[in-house]
Amino acid sequence: MSSTKRYWMDRADLTRDPKAIKGRENEFNQDLAIDQVLGDSNFSGANTGRRDFLKFLGFGIGAATLAACETPVIKSIPYVTKPEEITPGVANWYASTFYDGEDFASILIKTREGRPIFVKGNPRSGINRDPSLAVGTVNARINSSVLELYDNMRLKNPMQRGDGGMSDATWGDADKAIGATLGEHASAGKRIVVLTGTVISPSTRAAIAGLKERYAAVEHIQHDTISYSGLTNANRKSFGERVFPSYDLTKADVVVSVDADFLSSWGSATENTWQYGRRRNPNGAMNKHFQFEARMSLSGANADVRHAVKVSELPLVVISLHDHIARKTGGTPVGGSNTVLDATTLKAAEALLGARGRSVVLCGCNHEGVQVLVNSINAMLGNYGSTIDLNTHTTFHQGDDAAVAQLVKDMNAGTVGTVIMHGVNPAYSAPDPEAFKSGLAKCFSVSFSGYADETGSLCNWICPDHHYLESWNDFMPKPGHYTLA
Repeated sequence: MSSTKRYWMDRADLTRDPKAIKGRENEFNQDLAIDQVLGDSNFSGANTGRRDFLKFLGFGIGAATLAACETPVIKSIPYVTKPEEITPGVANWYASTFYDGEDFASILIKTREGRPIFVKGNPRSGINRDPSLAVGTVNARINSSVLELYDNMRLKNPMQRGDGGMSDATWGDADKAIGATLGEHASAGKRIVVLTGTVISPSTRAAIAGLKERYAAVEHIQHDTISYSGLTNANRKSFGERVFPSYDLTKADVVVSVDADFLSSWGSATENTWQYGRRRNPNGAMNKHFQFEARMSLSGANADVRHAVKVSELPLVVISLHDHIARKTGGTPVGGSNTVLDATTLKAAEALLGARGRSVVLCGCNHEGVQVLVNSINAMLGNYGSTIDLNTHTTFHQGDDAAVAQLVKDMNAGTVGTVIMHGVNPAYSAPDPEAFKSGLAKCFSVSFSGYADETGSLCNWICPDHHYLESWNDFMPKPGHYTLA
């Protein structure tokens, strides 16, 4: 190997081309007409200092640049009588509510001249409020939701499907066409299905009820993008109510989570966050958190003990916990006498037994049988009425997977005449998207959405929906608890 290295910039330099070498040595082979440019042969003898020269040069360049820029004309009309609450340049804050079918929070919105620019938690109201610290909790999804308001991809008017694809239409055309089709299908006895996400708004439910009064064939089905049917069906089987319970993590000395990312996306995450945070004070009574999961999550990253488990083995963790606690409390094991606990599962089970009535077991598995075992564990530990509340339950996650699956079958069978969708994208999120798409092609379909998404692009009509920051609504996140948007 050569002891010296020679660097080259191009092929001519590598081959040492004589013409290239000569051209590089004489880069500027023509004399510059400096006298002609300056226009004064005595310029070199001027008494102007270097600093003054640079000042003049900078001013000249700046003036030429500004002269080339056309300043936009902004016309403004002053207030004849200025509203007391509006001062140009000074931000205003308004209270509202965020709900998108998954996340919920009472929020404060910062506006400048009527334009929302920032969202944060409301410290004075809502289930996402920590009353001891007067702090409102929101997550990154809620905080960034203001960006969607200014998304130029949002639809500005209804769109109708024709022979050439989707084309713009007016609201009058949409009302006329959709109303006529609903009347025809109702007269023919065909089903009219309103497919939405979980509806927690009393006013929206009243509007759907009004539609049912107008057309007797209307049926309302709820579909959640992230399904909790296993949990809610298990509660109906165990307690007779198909509800998602409320959890009070401030009372839980031991938290065992099996694949439930309750600090990020599982359950009422904004409520769980402040409750969990209150018990993570190193100078106070800290809780003990065990997390069993297949992938790293926000909850797992904050756990005292995180145990990585294969997805296929997560139900075995629940069975192991159940059987160990059942033997200690006089219950009936479901795995027989051969249930094996690893060291981490045994520690979690013993910690739960040591905190009866002051613990909680959460599970993110969407399997009814597994969730029934979780209910049994919490019942044996005496957690209901303490850390788990079925009376003041949340109204979230009411989607019904079985009803959606039956709807897809009926659509493909031709018994559904019209499908009206709002706030859902089942062509993307349904368990069997292809079956849904084939059934949708056999129905008259309308999508109320802000975007031409996977579902809307297949519908006969897409009607733009308002962003939550430009609309009014009401919500009931828990029985007896109401908020406005």
